[in-house]
Amino acid sequence: MNLDDAASSLRAAAADKAALLQALAGCLADIPGLQLQVVRRRGKLRRIFGDIPYVNDFQRRSAPVSAIRVQVGDRLFELESTGPKFDCFSGPSGSAGSRKNMPFPEWMAGLVGELAEMSRVSAGAIEALENLLIGGGP
Repeated sequence: MNLDDAASSLRAAAADKAALLQALAGCLADIPGLQLQVVRRRGKLRRIFGDIPYVNDFQRRSAPVSAIRVQVGDRLFELESTGPKFDCFSGPSGSAGSRKNMPFPEWMAGLVGELAEMSRVSAGAIEALENLLIGGGP
C-alpha cells in the first residue's frame, strides 16, 4: 500500500475518529526509520492504580490513541485528539512558537508530501551508494 492509498483510506474512515487515529498510527509505524511518537490514553484502572508492571504492556497497543507526533527531516507534524475534532500542527522542529494550526486534510497532505520527499531522497542516496560500491565510481 502506497502513501496516497493510505491517505485516501484514512480520509474515508474519518467518520470514526478513534479508528482513524489507530489506522494512522499503524500506517506510520510501518515506515522504517520514521521518528514517530504515539501517545495513548490511559484507562480508568491505570489512572487510579498507576503503572502496574507486566499488566499494562499486554494491552498497550489497543489503548486509544490521543496524539501522534512525526518528525520528517526538519519538520514536525503533530495531531492531537481533542473532543470531537483534531488539532493538527506543523512547523519546524524545535520551535514550538512557529508551528501552524491547520485542517486535517491539509496536515495529511503535508505529511504525505514530506514522506514522499524523504523516500525520494533516500532512494537517490541508496542508488548513489550502490553505484559507488558496485560500479567502482560516481
